[in-house]
Amino acid sequence: FTVPSTAVRDGSVVWLYRDGKLIILPAKLVHIDGEQSFVELKGIPENAELITSALDTAFADMEVRRVEDDRRSTAVQD
Repeated sequence: FTVPSTAVRDGSVVWLYRDGKLIILPAKLVHIDGEQSFVELKGIPENAELITSALDTAFADMEVRRVEDDRRSTAVQD
């Protein structure tokens, strides 16, 4: 998968949004090409969305909400 490089957290995980919860999914970094990174992801839950925004604190199953603007969807802490 190609994702924004900033979406690869600590070089080994991505954050996903699904049903108001944060999912932390292991990501195998394959290649970095500037602003884009290529990662291998397994077990992506159905209807999950990639979180590209920063969160002050992140832990599995924490409640987050989706915020939409004209450019993208993002998640914020409740």
